[in-house]
Amino acid sequence: MTAFGGIYGAVMLFVMTLIGVSLIFEKKSRISPTPVLRHVRTKALSMIPLSFDGAHKYLIADLGCGWGGCLFALLGKFPQSTITGYEISPFPFALSKIRTFFQKDISVLRENFFEKDLSGLDIVMCYLSPYHMEKLVPQFLTMKSGSAIVSCSFPIKDWIPVKTEYVRGLFVTIPVFLYVIK
Repeated sequence: MTAFGGIYGAVMLFVMTLIGVSLIFEKKSRISPTPVLRHVRTKALSMIPLSFDGAHKYLIADLGCGWGGCLFALLGKFPQSTITGYEISPFPFALSKIRTFFQKDISVLRENFFEKDLSGLDIVMCYLSPYHMEKLVPQFLTMKSGSAIVSCSFPIKDWIPVKTEYVRGLFVTIPVFLYVIK
């Protein structure tokens, strides 16, 4: 075997391991690690009520933060805030952790957000499936009055959004839903 063959074999083994682990966590979490498109993220951030401004400190969570793109967008809009991203899939978590290493106001946790207390949060961002959104309802109901939930693509079953906007993509139109806790 040549040196090139050994390197090629090692790279292929690494790629196959990445795919295998990703598939295991996709089955475990019931969702694949899919990033929010930049124009959808921009629309989602623009929908956060004007009562939330960048001059105040808020507690913000990105549930299923994936690769970390929304974390930086949230910090850009709310620079005084504390932002927590939750991600259980190992590779998106690792990349988010690396990307946010020098950001003191962003923490990325490899923890199950279904086991977290959301009651103190001011803003929740999520790009999850209908299954996840429905399962989060009891936690959303504990959030304080005036808190905002922004959901990309999937509504909260039986809830009426305060605002719904659509982002036109190349092949699909993506809805973004805003809910404000009463």
